[in-house]
Amino acid sequence: VFIIKSVMHRAFKTMIE
Repeated sequence: VFIIKSVMHRAFKTMIE
């Protein structure tokens, strides 16, 4: 599943901001 990777990447970016 690529959704997990997509969500993980998005969550990481949001955390950095």
